[in-house]
Amino acid sequence: MATVDKIIYNALSARKVVEIPEVGVLKVVSTPARKDEKGNMLPPSSELVCVAQDATAVSVVDLIAEVGGVGKEQAAILFEEWKASASKPEGVVIEGVGVVLAGVLSVDATFEAKLNPTAPERRHKAPVKWLWILLLVAVGIGAWWTYAYWDVVKVRIWGCETEMVQKADSTEVSHDPVVDNPLGAQSAEGDQSGYHVIVGVFDVEANADRMIARMAEEGYTSTYKFIPGRARFWVTVGRFTDESDAIRLKREIDEIVPDVWVYPYHIYNLEK
Repeated sequence: MATVDKIIYNALSARKVVEIPEVGVLKVVSTPARKDEKGNMLPPSSELVCVAQDATAVSVVDLIAEVGGVGKEQAAILFEEWKASASKPEGVVIEGVGVVLAGVLSVDATFEAKLNPTAPERRHKAPVKWLWILLLVAVGIGAWWTYAYWDVVKVRIWGCETEMVQKADSTEVSHDPVVDNPLGAQSAEGDQSGYHVIVGVFDVEANADRMIARMAEEGYTSTYKFIPGRARFWVTVGRFTDESDAIRLKREIDEIVPDVWVYPYHIYNLEK
């Protein structure tokens, strides 16, 4: 970029009004933020224009003398030399600023971008960030709920007989199971619908007896053998009408019998 081009470029960048003799007056016109016809807010903008005259304009010859530290006559000579080299068929080319032809200015894209810098797009970042945080929280809550109530979920949705992986409560609570007419080893008569806390299922009756004795030693005197229409011995420590009560008892004996689980007998017709 030639020295005179730099002088004009820097003066316009500083929002000075520059008169270029026999070419025109260049000035930056700023427009404040405003609303368009649809009510949308438009950002402030700046535009470089060429006008015939402006009372506040400073001659480029004076700028050359000031910046170059030379006399006005020498500055005028330097200006004429620059104008001769800058005059092209398409107009007077001001490097880095634009081209002026018959009082009409075509602004260089780089200079126009300098006047109206594009701000980084940030308005969507904060909402997206919070959406991700909410999504992670929702996933965390869902994972915790599934971990805590996996056994209940399987029973309600798939009818699976599964061991709960829920941790026992820190406070020990004693629950007396609600058992009506406990079943004998060879009988499954009577309505035994409810949530049974099962501590073992055995093919051999003697093994079921040993489990009953073991649970009796632990203080669960209501333990009995339960056969829900199958040729196996199901050992339960209690039948509850409320599923949450069965789950609480299951938690109590998790450390005694690691394979304990809750069986909803007849409630979901799982015996079929």
